[in-house]
Amino acid sequence: MNFQYPFKLSGKITEDWSKVTNSQWKKMLPKNWTDKGFHFYNRIKTRGPKAGIQTPSDFESYFTNGILSLDHGNRYKVRTTIINGNSEHLTFFYDYNKTKKQCELVTTSYEA
Repeated sequence: MNFQYPFKLSGKITEDWSKVTNSQWKKMLPKNWTDKGFHFYNRIKTRGPKAGIQTPSDFESYFTNGILSLDHGNRYKVRTTIINGNSEHLTFFYDYNKTKKQCELVTTSYEA
């Protein structure tokens, strides 16, 4: 995957989502990556386990092995191999801010 900045989580990334706090998640994120307001964290923490993403390590694997494409503007999406009952793929969205040299995780949802 060719992200603008490398994506490799650090810390206790094998902890179950139920044990990962906002503060721990923030520290896990790689340099040049952010999750402002923890919206992404809240989404992945609730939707991830139902999709088989039990830990931050699982998320990292699906995120870095997904199909990256430009969605619109500076929004990118990473389409995973996880498919729900409606044949929609679990997709992660992030914004790239070239000026701030930063990628911001935005949300996760299913899309066709």
